[in-house]
Amino acid sequence: RESWTGISHLAIFGQLKGNWRALQDNMPTNCALANSGTYAVRHNPATYYTPIAAECATRNVPLADPPDLSARFTFITPDLCNGTHDCPVATGDAWLRQFIPKIVRTPQYQAGRTVVFLTWDESDGTPENHIATIVIAPVRTPLIRVGTASGSSTRRITSSSVIPIPRAASTAPRSTWRT
Repeated sequence: RESWTGISHLAIFGQLKGNWRALQDNMPTNCALANSGTYAVRHNPATYYTPIAAECATRNVPLADPPDLSARFTFITPDLCNGTHDCPVATGDAWLRQFIPKIVRTPQYQAGRTVVFLTWDESDGTPENHIATIVIAPVRTPLIRVGTASGSSTRRITSSSVIPIPRAASTAPRSTWRT
């Protein structure tokens, strides 16, 4: 597991000054730093940012029912099975069918203060590969379909538009990571 030490002002966690939450499916304890069962630490970004280690212990928590969306930014990660890494797509579909309605029923979503970015993170490395991102929001304006390629920086900019925080001018180079 690698840690990133120079992120306090670049990562969304640092920009939100503690008003964030990470909900991890089947994580055994708060801010678990090791794999356990179907929980994979590699899918839990908050565990990699050493400047927020103290916050991680209280804000990076196991996914509960109903999900707590009271923070300005909440990152939810399904486990390896529900995220379809180690189980059939049908398993992930079934999990989403029961989980998305729980988000939609939260007071935050009902009040129009929540946008869901549902994205897959796998690529087969070919130009034909498509990584789907679905945006679910309580809006009354016509929705659009974007048929062009986009990446994590597009999602970050879109997220920054929803959560008013400054955009990072650049991403820290790989040399800021440590093992």
